[in-house]
Amino acid sequence: MVRQAAPPSGQLPPVEAHLRDGTTVPLAGLAAEASERHLARHPEEIARHGPYTADWCRHDLQWVLAWAVQDADGQPLDLLDQLDWLARILVARDYPAASLADALDELAAVVAPTLGGAAARLRLGAERVRQAAA
Repeated sequence: MVRQAAPPSGQLPPVEAHLRDGTTVPLAGLAAEASERHLARHPEEIARHGPYTADWCRHDLQWVLAWAVQDADGQPLDLLDQLDWLARILVARDYPAASLADALDELAAVVAPTLGGAAARLRLGAERVRQAAA
């Protein structure tokens, strides 16, 4: 049995991202939708990690989406570097890399209709996480 997670703590993820052209992209709803879809496909995660699993999933996916939007917008942030860091932390906490990759794919599917560049970066990140775990 894995130690169950405490509620999310530390710095809260941004609720929106700001593009270079001045556009504001809301993040929370998209991350919440991707989290719900991911956990519906992986209910074992809630059983394994406890009642705050959904909170952590939304929290992490909201950060990841902010990074993906900034990266796709050409801002000085490398999504792949950020995902390498996140994957190391989660794997050290016994969170399966394959599940992280699935969550990234789910987030990409949710944002693809409106944020195609970010979705492409997320799919690339999912593949990178899978390859690193192999």
